[in-house]
Amino acid sequence: MLSKKIVLRKGIAEVFFCLLTACLAPGLSASAWAQKNQYTSPADADISIKTLVLCPIVDNTKNIYGEPLTLELKKNLESWQRWRIVECTDKQKSSLEDFEENPALVQKLFKATEAQALLTGRLSKGTLGVTLRMGFFVGTAGLPWAVDSATLAETFELDQVKHQLRLSVSKITKQLPYEAQVLSRRGNLVTLDRGWNAGLKVGDELEVIQILSIQRHPKLKFMVGVEKTIMGKVKIQKVDESLAFGSIISERSDGLVAVGYKAARINFVELPETPLTADGRLQEALGDRSDRGVSIGDQPSEWLPRSEEAPGFGALSLLFGFGSYTASNTLATSGGVSATKNLNPSIHLAAEAWITANWIARLNLLQNVGDLSNDLSGSTPGKLNLQTRELGLAGGYRLWFGEALSSANVEVSFGMNQMTAQVDDSAPTSLTSVSFGGLVLGFAGSFPVEMAEGKPILVGGRFNYVMNASLSESPVTSGSSSNAQISQFALTTKIPWKPRLNWVGELRFHQYGATLTGTGTRPEAASSLSHASTAVAAGIDFLF
Repeated sequence: MLSKKIVLRKGIAEVFFCLLTACLAPGLSASAWAQKNQYTSPADADISIKTLVLCPIVDNTKNIYGEPLTLELKKNLESWQRWRIVECTDKQKSSLEDFEENPALVQKLFKATEAQALLTGRLSKGTLGVTLRMGFFVGTAGLPWAVDSATLAETFELDQVKHQLRLSVSKITKQLPYEAQVLSRRGNLVTLDRGWNAGLKVGDELEVIQILSIQRHPKLKFMVGVEKTIMGKVKIQKVDESLAFGSIISERSDGLVAVGYKAARINFVELPETPLTADGRLQEALGDRSDRGVSIGDQPSEWLPRSEEAPGFGALSLLFGFGSYTASNTLATSGGVSATKNLNPSIHLAAEAWITANWIARLNLLQNVGDLSNDLSGSTPGKLNLQTRELGLAGGYRLWFGEALSSANVEVSFGMNQMTAQVDDSAPTSLTSVSFGGLVLGFAGSFPVEMAEGKPILVGGRFNYVMNASLSESPVTSGSSSNAQISQFALTTKIPWKPRLNWVGELRFHQYGATLTGTGTRPEAASSLSHASTAVAAGIDFLF
């Protein structure tokens, strides 16, 4: 009888175990399915970094700073033990600006090195100190993720530059929207790829996140924001130099957090509780208060400080000026005929577009109005109305010796210029209407001069060399052929006024002349003619 009871109990136990296994099997299979079927957004996968390619830092000092800074950068990154560091395979020795302007170079490097990120920089040494600019590129598109620029005024010590290098690298790499990645998961235990060298410590709680999308600057293309969602939370329980171990304390679904997921500290905004009135009701919002019209206005809103973004697209200038204008002809029999107008008003409009940090396009419009005395004996009328229009269009390359818009710079440009001076007809003909034009090779530059208040005045100049200059006349011609010469020179200054506005001053000299040969259609031929203007102008420069 006893043996029958034992057999019966054993059978009941076996049946209970089978039933328990059947109940748990769906849960176990669902958990296993969750581990094998994880969703990763394309944006999240695109900024997962395992390998970083390091390109040498270039300088303008024949590698005096570049080589030791590159070694310092490699040593610093290897001490993090965060990514695998590989050497740059760029045989062209591209600069940071080359990578910014040509993402295909970055993509080529990523393909050759199997890397997902690039770090490089450039150092410029000037009379006022050194400027260090670092760039961090992440993602298959080869676009910049973050760029940092710092100027060490009146400092040339290598140790101080190395210190600034470490600060800049830390700053731009912290622009990644995560602090660590999940290396492994076993049950609810996870391993992260960062440790106490990244500031993690026992007791820290990190949100497990997924990056959904990345927002970039519309022109410069660096990262300006990310959209992310929280998938769970991890609490750190053990930390060593480059690894951290913790437990998953929450996740949106069972087994969701997996290898490759990102972790970051997210500081939520804590809001005060809504106060209660004396009778126990919730305090009304500001817009619902009976005294809103006299205390906070009809549409109350929270005051927030506004930050002014730096100009990044171009500049518009409008100047008004006065000066002298002289027109002259040397006639075959009557001799020289010259007319000068002092205090001749002029208006100058200039538009400049910044295609990249160095390449620019420029449009110039200049107009003079006034009248000239008719000095030819017997010619009428005695006063000749004058109107000139000048159009210039050019593209150029501007080399900066600093990172600010007030830094010293030089520029080379190429374009076209056309000047038309319309003069009233006279009988007999005294002065003719002329049109000068040609291709222009321009040279310009400016440098800052410190003011007492610490704001720099930008002083500069511009010279245009006109090639293949040509002349046309109306209603008659002074000769059958001509040899034209054009020279343009200007001195400029810009004084800061407001964040996007500068006072602008200009002293310009424009000279147009031609030697003539043969016989034209006018009764009396001329051997030469010239138009010259000198003006002092002032106005406003608007940066946008």
